[in-house]
Amino acid sequence: MKIRYKSTFLIVLFTLLLSSHSHGGSPTFSNIKSDQVEGILKDFASNFFPSTVTPASGADLDYGMEMALSLGLSDSKNISNLSSGASSYLPKLSFNFLAFFPKGISTDFIYLSIPNGGINYKFYSLGPSWSLGKIFNFPMDTKLQFKYSKGNISFSQQLASETIEVQYTHTSLLYGVSFSKKILGIFEPYFGLGHINTTNTLASTGSTSIFDAGVSASKRDNVKISGLYTSLGIQLNMLFFNAAMESTTVHDNKVYLIKFAFYF
Repeated sequence: MKIRYKSTFLIVLFTLLLSSHSHGGSPTFSNIKSDQVEGILKDFASNFFPSTVTPASGADLDYGMEMALSLGLSDSKNISNLSSGASSYLPKLSFNFLAFFPKGISTDFIYLSIPNGGINYKFYSLGPSWSLGKIFNFPMDTKLQFKYSKGNISFSQQLASETIEVQYTHTSLLYGVSFSKKILGIFEPYFGLGHINTTNTLASTGSTSIFDAGVSASKRDNVKISGLYTSLGIQLNMLFFNAAMESTTVHDNKVYLIKFAFYF
């Protein structure tokens, strides 16, 4: 029961923070120019970056599972530029599930769904990883990973005396490698890098468009944004519990996350 109540509280908190970007004192999506669209898409895509906030070592046992909560912030400097005084960050929250198998094989699933009237947020990511140190004698733990992600966010706002709905949809493919080294058996700093390909669409419903008349459909529908990412973090390993913090650079933005997890 306590876990359920804590999860409900965090989701409500996340919803309130996210709602601050679609109500008074926050950015209003209106008359978006052609040269602004890519930056806005990058801000949203950064918020959907699929990280489990884990080092490269994998599980100590052949079989295991980790259940985690990660939360943090991602840069949204391009979205905040739509209105003066708006926050330059978007909140980020997810529930992470990792399953560990022999030979360093693991699979992860990241999920969050918040339907809440004026704002809806849904995201999931899944993919396999392989911790090579379980087979090869490397000086550092090394992990290969692949992830497929999909998400969307929609919210209501007032524009020209009309209530419209702003919609953003996102898919991505990520492949990368990470390295880590345990220190004193407890601390595990890690570094990761790789490539991520995303497809993004920003749209609105209603008779009034959020875009300037000069913005063509190719600028806002199924826009491909790809590039490198780098992550730097550290995990504290306990017997059945671990905690970690991570900073990632992706799409010209920073994503900051902390994780609390139970392992069994």
